[in-house]
Amino acid sequence: MKQASAVLVFLLLSSVFAQAQKEFKIVDATERSWAGGMPQSGHGTSYTVRVVLLSKKAITFEDAWIGDKYVTTKSDQYHVSNDHHATKGDTVSVTFALNVMPQRDPVPEPKPVTKEKPCVYKGAALLGYTVGGKERYRTISAFTRLAPANYP
Repeated sequence: MKQASAVLVFLLLSSVFAQAQKEFKIVDATERSWAGGMPQSGHGTSYTVRVVLLSKKAITFEDAWIGDKYVTTKSDQYHVSNDHHATKGDTVSVTFALNVMPQRDPVPEPKPVTKEKPCVYKGAALLGYTVGGKERYRTISAFTRLAPANYP
């Protein structure tokens, strides 16, 4: 009975993973540390994941987790006019960052948005997206480190 349950769980997880593979292909994933030229400029790491959409359904990239740290994402489309949403075959660049910005004003900054990881994952990051009204997740196995950007 335990073996049958284990096989069923494996098949369900394999099905979900296979579906995620059919929705988009990860072309590359990069990270770049940066530092401002003055202490009040801050520092951090910017991440970019380029994907090619394989699904005809609309995909919205919304969340990412780097380790346990939650960040929101921004998506930019390549070779797509402003009045056209990304569709099958389009390349989309998903960006997010972990930045440290010193407080500049005596007024407290708003509390950052946090979100618990939806699952345990192995890899460098977890990318959250919505397709067909359903939330889905994809692991980013590793990032290619680019040369740091040190601004004047």
